[in-house]
Amino acid sequence: MRGDNHPDSAGEECPDSDRPVAIPEKCPDSDRSVAIPEHTARAIEARLDGTQFETVDEYVAVALELLLEQLESPEPPGDQEAETEADPVEDEAVRERLETLGYL
Repeated sequence: MRGDNHPDSAGEECPDSDRPVAIPEKCPDSDRSVAIPEHTARAIEARLDGTQFETVDEYVAVALELLLEQLESPEPPGDQEAETEADPVEDEAVRERLETLGYL
């Protein structure tokens, strides 16, 4: 069930906005609170310094949007790599490097 901040069907107005929205989930001016475990929030806070994000909320929002894009994409990312042909020169270079390291 959707919360009070999200319209239930396309063409409805976003809360606090006069604009109709074709994709209800993309209401630009609405937010919803989500609880995350404290240890997860602390881990994100520790990563903020090396990012463009100023808050845990910003970081989580972008991370979830990226995850949703991946889940909704027609091909999983791993399948694209499997379809590329192997480069024999690169394979030989890897083999030689593994031999010099004593793995082969």
